[in-house]
Amino acid sequence: MNKRHKIYVSFLCVLFLMINLMLSYQAQALNITVTAKVVVPPCVVNNGNVISVDFGDAILIPQINGQNYRTTIPYTIQCDVSAPDALKLQIRGSGATFNSDALETSQSGLGIVFYQDGQPLALNDKLDVSYSALPTFEAAPVKEMGTKLLGGAFTAGATLAIYYN
Repeated sequence: MNKRHKIYVSFLCVLFLMINLMLSYQAQALNITVTAKVVVPPCVVNNGNVISVDFGDAILIPQINGQNYRTTIPYTIQCDVSAPDALKLQIRGSGATFNSDALETSQSGLGIVFYQDGQPLALNDKLDVSYSALPTFEAAPVKEMGTKLLGGAFTAGATLAIYYN
């Protein structure tokens, strides 16, 4: 067998192997059926409206300490009869750089701390609550120690989330 004949035979063997591999990897089709039931959440927070907390126009910078200017957060939760009594609530937002339990505001060195029924509440913690006895939430401004705050308006944003099974 000469060199040219060996190359030709080798080429045919490789070609034969490639054709066999391609034939053995045929695509298989499988139908997938997806079913789901879309349900309306059984509870609505604040009738779908934004919850506003106004600390007023007379906040004195030296008095900001996380206790002074505590303001009740006005909110409602309405659930239909299919909702469970046991719920979880969460005030969800971005923590301030100086205190991750305080909500970040538009002014550096200023945050908002929260209270549940008068006790400190860490931002983003989920609370076990009963629909029949919802807690009272309060908010208060807090400043970073050693920071000189500027006078003027500030804003902050958080989400009151409700979880149920």
